[in-house]
Amino acid sequence: MKIGETWNESEFYRDELTGRWIRRLTTQGRINQTPTYHTNSGFTADGSFIAFASVRDDATWIIRADVRTGELMALCIGRSRAVVAVLFILAVVGLLAASQTESSRPTVVIHVTSGPENLVAIERAYQMARAGLKEQRNVVLYFSQGGTQTAVRRFPREMRIDARSSYWQRFQDLIHEGARPVICGDSASLLGIQDGEFFQNTEITNDDRAIYRITGTRATVWTF
Repeated sequence: MKIGETWNESEFYRDELTGRWIRRLTTQGRINQTPTYHTNSGFTADGSFIAFASVRDDATWIIRADVRTGELMALCIGRSRAVVAVLFILAVVGLLAASQTESSRPTVVIHVTSGPENLVAIERAYQMARAGLKEQRNVVLYFSQGGTQTAVRRFPREMRIDARSSYWQRFQDLIHEGARPVICGDSASLLGIQDGEFFQNTEITNDDRAIYRITGTRATVWTF
């Protein structure tokens, strides 16, 4: 392992009690530890990243994890507790600065209200979301009304245009690339859709104000 190297060892599993999907960030390393004192936190201000110490290859590394995608990056290496403590502080300070840059990026909200019966609209929603990611935008996939059916696991995998991948897989790929899926909980309830049926790592909310907190003040909305 070397400084700057990135990889992803995370895994998804469904909580047996709630049915929610959970992302486990680390599956390797002898020790993976965040600050242990209650006043300290390894999370950035917006909760997008977490820094932690990990013992790997007989050395202690400071590693950054992207909470949404699970991508890990080796930030620095230390040989003693004092050095590791200093490096950890510097890493968190750097992450705070990075999170401020991340939060300053414009946000694009792809509001999907069309269901499986309107593949043309779903295709346009996918293309706009993909373009937003390529342009380094924060992309929020907001599914409500009939569009809530587009985000469920039972969305027909064979539904596609031409020979392209199924829409289920294409939207899942966008989420793995950093798009943030959000579901209108009221729409899901009215359509009888359970939480565990949605894309992995999906946020479900009944709070109308929550979408504003998620998107911030610099958001462009496209509705399909």
